[in-house]
Amino acid sequence: MKFYVPAICWMQGESDMYDYTNVDYKQKLNQFSIDINKDIKVITHQKQDIKIVSYQTNMLALCNEFCQNEYSLYETSIPQAQMELVRDNSFFVAGTPTYFLSFARERMHINAISQKRVGYYNAESVISIIRNQKHRGLYPKKIIAEGREVKVVLDVPCPPLVIDTIEVSKVDYYGFNVVTASNESIIKDVVVHGDTILLKCSQIVKGAKVRYAVNGQKGKSGYLRGARGNLRDSQGLVNAAIVPKKIYPMHNWCYQFDILVE
Repeated sequence: MKFYVPAICWMQGESDMYDYTNVDYKQKLNQFSIDINKDIKVITHQKQDIKIVSYQTNMLALCNEFCQNEYSLYETSIPQAQMELVRDNSFFVAGTPTYFLSFARERMHINAISQKRVGYYNAESVISIIRNQKHRGLYPKKIIAEGREVKVVLDVPCPPLVIDTIEVSKVDYYGFNVVTASNESIIKDVVVHGDTILLKCSQIVKGAKVRYAVNGQKGKSGYLRGARGNLRDSQGLVNAAIVPKKIYPMHNWCYQFDILVE
């Protein structure tokens, strides 16, 4: 019998955001993945890397200083780091963002049913690790600026993309925004073309920041009034969580992001 640890499920980041710790979250989480690999391998003697299955915290609107059209936002640095590590770092694997879930009192933490739903997503990711497969989340691969338009090209695990205003309450421009250095929102329209989201704006977009799920009613979290977006894939047509005795489609919801247009 061989014993090894395939993965650790990471659910943290709210305190760094809410308390404004101003740490380099991406560097610290990356270092954690390196350290935990060294430590566990000493114990288990395994050759396989220990992956970090990372969910994404999305409780921006609960933070006291949050302003969605502010060009420089500390609050987005934590979920952005989680998304980038999942996208770019081989030690990290997609779990799920949390904005489409229910939060206890619409505050900082997801409720018990939502915890179980996240467990299903994490289990799906861990199974893919054991099978030597790459579990993909829904996140942007590249941003293309063309005059007053931005193309957000996404990695879509299970096409087609869907704008869903039932599971998540509709938010302006389905959660997308484009903000200039003068703190002005310039987005005018959102169009879905296959794996690409076309954002039409009122000004030249170069130098602006393209955002998704960076919004929400002050002091609220979750799918009704918190920071959220309406974009998902169609994985829920074949995968579902049952909690308890209720079926929840397991769509991949787009990770929250905040990306400079260069």
